Amino acid sequence: MTNTIVILLIAIALVLAAGLALSLYMTHKKGLTQIHTPADYGLDFEGVTFHASEGLALHGWWIPAADSDRAVIILYGHDGSMDWDVHRARACMRPG
Repeated sequence: MTNTIVILLIAIALVLAAGLALSLYMTHKKGLTQIHTPADYGLDFEGVTFHASEGLALHGWWIPAADSDRAVIILYGHDGSMDWDVHRARACMRPG
């Protein structure tokens, strides 16, 4: 094989390996060492549950913001827990 083909095959292998590594990182579930709620950040909240049409129960937190007609939904997914992103809630409550 010529050097060009070898270099091309190495580049393709590197791209595939990087894609595999990234997909494993994004889908690997890590255990939580600490659980945080909005109360840990000085926010009032209540637990809410929505039922999907398939019967799946979706759990979340309602964090009310005074004098606001807006809503922000932070979905959990990467590590399977919504408490990883709760520290962002206060920033979302600032008047726009």
